[in-house]
Amino acid sequence: IRRIELTSVGLENPLLMTTLGPHSLASGDLVQVSGASGGDWAAILSGVEEVTFLASTMIRLNGVDGAVSGKGTLISDSMTLDVRETAIQSIAKTNPALVTTEVPHGLETGDAVSIQGV
Repeated sequence: IRRIELTSVGLENPLLMTTLGPHSLASGDLVQVSGASGGDWAAILSGVEEVTFLASTMIRLNGVDGAVSGKGTLISDSMTLDVRETAIQSIAKTNPALVTTEVPHGLETGDAVSIQGV
């Protein structure tokens, strides 16, 4: 798991996040937010979410509406993004392709994946 530090979170729809440095994420990548607190935010940001790339240090967290009132105050001082990166051991030339990872990947049928460096 690669951890990305956040410097700010904009309460917009969808939620806008600014990272400390270049994040190397692409639209469609999946992340999990850690360290959110205040009001209902820890529960709201407890799942795996898809991102949209905006700039090298900015993303939107799809499916999370930060503009809706009633969630309480978001305390984002210690928030980070966790990105699951799993090394591929082999890919079988079948239809569909069968990908074997070096460690358990935790994915479920229907989850989106991105394969890089092929």
